[in-house]
Amino acid sequence: MKNCKHVYLLAVVLVIAGMATRQVSAAQSSTTTSAAPPGPVQVSVATPATANGGSDAKLDVNTALVAEFTHSLSSRNAKPGETVKARVTQDVIAHGRIVVRRDSKLIGHVAEVLASNKDVSGGRLGIVFDKVALKGGGELEFHGLIEALAAPMVTTIISDPMPPPPMGGGGMGTIPQPMGSGTVTRGSSNSTNTNSGGPGANRPSVSGNGARPLDPGAVQPVDGRGALSVGAHGVFGLPGVRLMRTPGGPPRISLVVTVRDNVKLETGTQMVIQVEGPR
Repeated sequence: MKNCKHVYLLAVVLVIAGMATRQVSAAQSSTTTSAAPPGPVQVSVATPATANGGSDAKLDVNTALVAEFTHSLSSRNAKPGETVKARVTQDVIAHGRIVVRRDSKLIGHVAEVLASNKDVSGGRLGIVFDKVALKGGGELEFHGLIEALAAPMVTTIISDPMPPPPMGGGGMGTIPQPMGSGTVTRGSSNSTNTNSGGPGANRPSVSGNGARPLDPGAVQPVDGRGALSVGAHGVFGLPGVRLMRTPGGPPRISLVVTVRDNVKLETGTQMVIQVEGPR
């Protein structure tokens, strides 16, 4: 009888011990789950493009950029593939924000060259712009053509002080007037438009088959300082120079053509570049 009691007590003790073990294991499992490390954290990193108008900044088709060459170019010694550089001179605003800031760098290349020689009157220089290096970092790629050209801006020239009126009086009409006073604007709206033919127009053409000239539009081409306007078309203040585009495409290229001698684009020559589409 005593042996049965001992067996019964031993069984009860084992059952109680098993239950206690299960409770301890469950508590440990719960603690481990609550202490599990958190998952990865998503971090938003600002990119250079964000700082220049948003991460989705882009140049829409027909966007115009006003710029100036930062070096000279000539059809006499330029080579196909040679890098062309320019500087943006006006902020470009699209969709209510600035997408390209002034002083951003434009980069393109020479696509075609023909030097003037004894057999061909005039030269030809084909230019395409490929991208803009944004001020502050980042870049935007595009296919851009020259829509307008103008002579470099000229600073104000102040003449010598006006001499005193002659003794003895007299009307204002007798007072010598200074010559050359005021602001000189070589690329003014009164400049001769050279899209029409000039001397040597009957000699072999250098414009290429089917290339079309860009005629001046109704927009005032330059302001009072001689700065080229964003809506200008054609050539202003560059005698003997014509601006054309190859037909069809893509890709099309800008053709700067002269009717005599070689094409010469000086440092500071102004231009309007129109975005044709992605590069």
